Amino acid sequence: MAVGALLFFVHGNADGSTAIPMGAVLPGIVAGNPLAYMVLGLLVLMVTPALRICMAAVGYVLEGQWGFAIISAGVIAVLAVSLFIGAA
Repeated sequence: MAVGALLFFVHGNADGSTAIPMGAVLPGIVAGNPLAYMVLGLLVLMVTPALRICMAAVGYVLEGQWGFAIISAGVIAVLAVSLFIGAA
């Protein structure tokens, strides 16, 4: 995200857009689009906690701590439902 902000302040927003579709993030990064870098940074910030919960659930299952594993699975289910409801 910091790289995108730096590129934005140095080069400006060449195409004048204020939003970037998800499908254009990777091509935008290759092209050096500052907004694509910022969107990628936001995506990483949003995915990190979800991955942490998934990894914790796996760890709890491997350690046999079924109560914590069930709670983690419930949190993952709530995140998944909110993702699908938000995408609808």
